[in-house]
Amino acid sequence: NGAFKGAASPMDLVRFSTAKTEMEVNPWWQVDLGAASYTVSSIEILFGQTKKGGKVYVAPITASEAAAAAGGGGGGGGGSTTTAETMIHDEDIKGRRILVCTQCKKGMKVNVKIPSGITTRKWRFWRIFGEGNMQLSLQHVVGIVSCKDGVGGEKKKKKKKGLPKLTFPTSLFEKIMLSFDQEALSGVVTMLNRYADLKGSISDINSVVTMKAEILDKDFLKMHQGVSRLSPQDGEILVVVAMLVHFNYVISEMLPMVDLSVPPGHSSLSDNIRAIRRYIFWRQKSSSWEAALASSVSQSKLNPTIVFSMLAARQLYINRKTDFTGRRSLFGQFYQATKNLDVKRLYAVRKNDRCFQVADIHMKVADAGGPYRDYVNKMMEEVQDPVLPLFMKCPNGRNSIGENRNCVVPRSSSTSTVCISLYETLGKFIGMIIRSKNLVALNFPGLVWKYLIRDKITKFDIEAIDKLCWRQIKEINRMEEKGSNFKPAFFDSQMKDVKFVAPNAEGRMVPLVKDGKNRSLTWANRHEYMQALFRMRMHEFDVQLESIAKGMNQVIPCHLLSLFTWNELEAMVCGRGMSLREVDLLEKMTSYSGHRKTDPHIINFWKMLRSRFDEEERAKFLTFVWGRSRLPTSAADFSSRFTLSGHSRSRSNPDMWLPIAHTCGFSMEFPKYSNIDIMTKKIKWAMNNCTTTDADGSIRSGGTVIGLSSGEDDSAMISLWS
Repeated sequence: NGAFKGAASPMDLVRFSTAKTEMEVNPWWQVDLGAASYTVSSIEILFGQTKKGGKVYVAPITASEAAAAAGGGGGGGGGSTTTAETMIHDEDIKGRRILVCTQCKKGMKVNVKIPSGITTRKWRFWRIFGEGNMQLSLQHVVGIVSCKDGVGGEKKKKKKKGLPKLTFPTSLFEKIMLSFDQEALSGVVTMLNRYADLKGSISDINSVVTMKAEILDKDFLKMHQGVSRLSPQDGEILVVVAMLVHFNYVISEMLPMVDLSVPPGHSSLSDNIRAIRRYIFWRQKSSSWEAALASSVSQSKLNPTIVFSMLAARQLYINRKTDFTGRRSLFGQFYQATKNLDVKRLYAVRKNDRCFQVADIHMKVADAGGPYRDYVNKMMEEVQDPVLPLFMKCPNGRNSIGENRNCVVPRSSSTSTVCISLYETLGKFIGMIIRSKNLVALNFPGLVWKYLIRDKITKFDIEAIDKLCWRQIKEINRMEEKGSNFKPAFFDSQMKDVKFVAPNAEGRMVPLVKDGKNRSLTWANRHEYMQALFRMRMHEFDVQLESIAKGMNQVIPCHLLSLFTWNELEAMVCGRGMSLREVDLLEKMTSYSGHRKTDPHIINFWKMLRSRFDEEERAKFLTFVWGRSRLPTSAADFSSRFTLSGHSRSRSNPDMWLPIAHTCGFSMEFPKYSNIDIMTKKIKWAMNNCTTTDADGSIRSGGTVIGLSSGEDDSAMISLWS
């Protein structure tokens, strides 16, 4: 229950801290300030999760009362002889208790001033407790301790200036464990993963101090909200680093013995490993993952040549039609051509391998890698566009509010046999992308990635795609908070027109219960309504996401994905985009032919990428020169270096020429532009207008696109374009 002892520190105020982040029934916590007693002038309490919130009290207690509580087995009420309920009615404690709040709420911060009648005495033990069957967790408790009279009753000498050294009632280790929450620890893990990408892993705890200057990325820590709000000292960060390094050493010894294929709830060891996945270093997880991928590669891959019709696919965009039959779009053509092929031999490829060759019935395509990447990117664009009935812009995007406005979510109405097969094919495709590391841009929100790693989806994940989804629930909660001042009859009269139906992510009204459209919301059935709404929104994409997961599971060992966080899975599929840090990585992986790194136009080139391009434009540039919109996650995953080569035809007047990209070779013929303005104009024009892989040959005839000839006429097709 919190006996905190530790280092000495000279200060005029002592802060004692404790935290209890788990939800407790009949909760109570006790703080022991140590051998010396203190005069506490005020206490600040920050509440965490709350349920059935009621009155919360704080009170100083005697040593005998503390001993009685300790003999009962501790806080939380579970099995202890001293419970929150007995504290409420204990006459001695009742005379000392101080009301913190009458109705605690999540995130509420309360500062309690200690009455003068209590501050006249020094107290060693303090207790925080709630009433009734409320459930509660505390984010932190901070006490401000007055030190006017010194420590333990010792008086200051008259001529001595300053204050005596005071025992700080929290050791460094305990302080870190209390203040570094999940978000802050995850921030330190991210910093260490970034360090490992650039310079390699930290081998052991002993190297932490000697490598201090290299490890601590202070600019990153300042920008990370979870860490920066704590304002930690370097020493505290290094203790956290040492803890995480040792923890990952232990995990490395343990992982071979853990069976992650066991479903949740069947193995406490597997469940606990999944629960702490965010603290396992990327390299630790990825080494196990890469070994599993390597052992499951197909030894006789198919590598078929698939004939596409780019013109037929582009016609869907021109006519704003939707390919419900999976025949006209590029992804539909791919599905028709591969649906009867052996899945493992087609998709289970090695790193940097292709799973098919590209041919086009209407274009002259020489596929040495560039056209393949281009068609893969275009297929993934189609999946997210109304050209296919699979995904749609999330409600926040349609309403221009909240988070994830650029993200797409599955269409819950797309349950036809063709649609389910297309979702499953997408899952296989994602598995192939993870294997080959031919990264793509999929704008999925966290809940999609979470489902695919079997992580828990919360109400906050739903609100992240639909900020307005819980309006009715929030209104009911607001009315409940009024307590006895609220009249149920008034609620019933106000809600009589609200039925047990609600809009889903598509905006369609769906029944929450059987015959929901004929059932009205009342005060008596409000909890049933809230539970039904919550259930509908939490599971509305299950059919579509389960089909994607089924496809992935045929190509990769999905049970091992539970080692990763959803952000890490997203990075495995989509990479990191093209932030300024990724520009640094690209520059590191660039070679020069006909140019020198110190040439003025080369310096201007990197300046242009950093200051004249935003992230979307950098992704377009990458597509222009490589046929893919995402960089690999690390230097080791590059299949080749980027080459900036000379532009022989532009020697006399470089400002008149456009750059020439070779996507197969990841290179660009680069004129020696005279200034950054001309360079920016020419490169932006090229990357925005040269987006096909046609080699400027004549239109081809002959060849067959499987399934295309038997598709519907465009004029008869339904459209999901708004």
